[in-house]
Amino acid sequence: MSQSRISGLLFLALSVGYGYVATGIPTLPIDQFEAMTARSLPYFLSGLGVALSLVMIFSAPVEPADDASEPEMLAGDWPTVIYLLVAVVIYGLVLDWVGFLVASVLFLAAGFLILGERRLPVIAGVSLSLVAVLWLILVPGLEIYLAPGRLFLSLFGSG
Repeated sequence: MSQSRISGLLFLALSVGYGYVATGIPTLPIDQFEAMTARSLPYFLSGLGVALSLVMIFSAPVEPADDASEPEMLAGDWPTVIYLLVAVVIYGLVLDWVGFLVASVLFLAAGFLILGERRLPVIAGVSLSLVAVLWLILVPGLEIYLAPGRLFLSLFGSG
């Protein structure tokens, strides 16, 4: 079995699992008449993941049975993966304390540094602009409340 098909099967399992977990998202009784609920985006993402994984599985090229040309499945840049996972865990831990804006900018900047980007204007520009656009979509656009963080509230009072 080719590496593309194995990746597709793993992505399929992840997407189906995500869709199953999304069924447990609580909704309000009045949401049954709404076009969009708390489950809508997770269901869409799960369906999109299933569709893309099926494309990966069925469009993978058929490889000859030559075992000598088999790529090493575990080869990769594992330290980078581990550093990124640690950055995600740290992001989750500090999000409540420093707030969405600061934590997200620092997380993206750390991700850029881990992946090898060293140009400070690129790191700062992309991190700040991406978080600003996302904040503008979420807070004023969709009217989703994002807590400013406990540190901000303790320094500047209730926001």
